[in-house]
Amino acid sequence: MGILIIVIISGILTIIAREKKIRVLLIVFKPMTICSILIFAFTQKPPEITAYFFWIFAGLVFGFLGDIFLMWPDRGFILGLISFLYGHLFFIAGFMLGRNFAVTWWILIPIIVYGGSVYAILHPDLKRMRGPVFAYVCVIMLMGWQACERWQALQHPLTLAAAIGALLFIISDSALAWNRFRRTFKGAHVLSLGTYYSAQVLIAYSISQMV
Repeated sequence: MGILIIVIISGILTIIAREKKIRVLLIVFKPMTICSILIFAFTQKPPEITAYFFWIFAGLVFGFLGDIFLMWPDRGFILGLISFLYGHLFFIAGFMLGRNFAVTWWILIPIIVYGGSVYAILHPDLKRMRGPVFAYVCVIMLMGWQACERWQALQHPLTLAAAIGALLFIISDSALAWNRFRRTFKGAHVLSLGTYYSAQVLIAYSISQMV
């Protein structure tokens, strides 16, 4: 429980630092927040290391790298995008474990419509980033879909936590992309970082699954 308190306090200070553009606080508390989430994930480790633990923890580590790169939003954006892309691929590998592949249309269709709509709106403003952003949108939507399919198949509280986390991740990246490529808006960092840290905590919480 103590580590979650550190995550919350550090996350709030990171959001404040980002909103107020206090560089020193950002350099200290942004890495601290995701490091605390990694520690929290490790405390949820099952008695035996499972494939699910491996893939989800790997995804969280690449999220940490993406966070570091995005501290320099101009020079580090592409590297951050690539890091999160790999992180989502690791999450997908974890979310596909322990069940038969299935397509639940009431889950898939809203995700496709949402992702397609966001990309279509952003498309005119993306310019040379159209290809990388399109690839990223496809991967994160696949990640959200597979997390929800796993919950649908296994019906476990931990799979529900992971599914909610995956959807919050999509919301977070939508806010980040809108603020960067479309139009800056008040509270963008509160929305993007708040949902991002919540997503990471929920996915980390799910790591104790034995399947």
